[in-house]
Amino acid sequence: MRGMLSLSRAREKKKFTALGIFRVPRKLTFDRRLPYVAAFPIGGTFRVSDDFKPSLYPGLIFVMQVSDVNGKGKLFSYWIDKDYFSVHGESFRTALALSPTDLSGFVSRIEAPKKSIWKEYSWKELLIAAVAVVGSIFTLHGYLASAFDPPDVQISFADSSPIDAVAHTPFHSEMTVINNSVYAPTKIKSIEARAFAAGGGRSIPLHSESPTLPVIPAGQAGQFKIEGVAPEPISKQGAPDAYRLQVEVKARTGFAVWTGSERTQTSRELRVWPVDIGWGQLTPVGTTASAEVALDFLRAIVTIYPGRRYEKGARGYLILTSSSDEDVTIQLQDETEKLPSSPPGNTVTHKAEFHTRPLDKFQPYPVAVMLEAKRQLTQKRWRELIQQIEIYAE
Repeated sequence: MRGMLSLSRAREKKKFTALGIFRVPRKLTFDRRLPYVAAFPIGGTFRVSDDFKPSLYPGLIFVMQVSDVNGKGKLFSYWIDKDYFSVHGESFRTALALSPTDLSGFVSRIEAPKKSIWKEYSWKELLIAAVAVVGSIFTLHGYLASAFDPPDVQISFADSSPIDAVAHTPFHSEMTVINNSVYAPTKIKSIEARAFAAGGGRSIPLHSESPTLPVIPAGQAGQFKIEGVAPEPISKQGAPDAYRLQVEVKARTGFAVWTGSERTQTSRELRVWPVDIGWGQLTPVGTTASAEVALDFLRAIVTIYPGRRYEKGARGYLILTSSSDEDVTIQLQDETEKLPSSPPGNTVTHKAEFHTRPLDKFQPYPVAVMLEAKRQLTQKRWRELIQQIEIYAE
């Protein structure tokens, strides 16, 4: 039949040809039920109204109007099966004011040509669909990351400069934690921190300053403080004791049930100073490494370590005993008095006192020392002598 053809469906309109070769709507699929078709004769003035809704009639898939050049034709109604037509077909016919059906039967077979997706859709539609798919993937990953991303944090000291403290005084250090997850926040579950003695064998525990551990938003950084109390110095009158601070955090990202840990890649130094003042060993400066080179003098430095401020400076002395043929004397920077040497004998003892300028707390102060001998001494002998020097400061 040649002529005019129109189609009404529940959700979309499709194009059909008069030869009946058309795309089969997705709802018209075969299962154990057999689709049922009922045709009604129509006149030339009949039209399916635009507000017609097949969804008002349960089981109705779509309707199709076919008319010839003279205006006569048929209205084909497609149903899920005959049972639906038997129950709702009469109300459908009455609503459209149709004559009784003159053709009806089961749909036993449908043939439709295959159509390439490239012909079905334009490249613009495919591009939009691809962008939508990619966007959906990223959005879905964002939601999944909130639940399943593994913890990924970096922890470091906010300040890398050494911490100075005296025994039994509190100290603290600010820490920075970076949440590398760009999708989910990270909750710090626990903090483990200790200060380890540089020589080993001794450590002190540290803890978080706040009982509330931080939550780090996605892709951002947060801070917290650790604190502790400086221990008793190993030597009450020596150089400051050095400790290495190390911090480890355990974190959980999103709704994941497991935790991950991260430790500081670099340590921060803690220096525990004497409560009042201390001093280091006498250290030679500007000497050759060869033990065979003989000299009749030696330049050295002794460093003073004030654990508090000395507004009037610090006083001290050096005492050295050598053989009478060596007779090593002492000359000091800031020297105040050179005491008489011991009476002649197999050994001679020299003592020199000094008085420094005002000293600031935690600021090392070097005192230059010049040792002079009656005869040339090897480097080995000089090292033996400086190890015997008695040093004191107050």
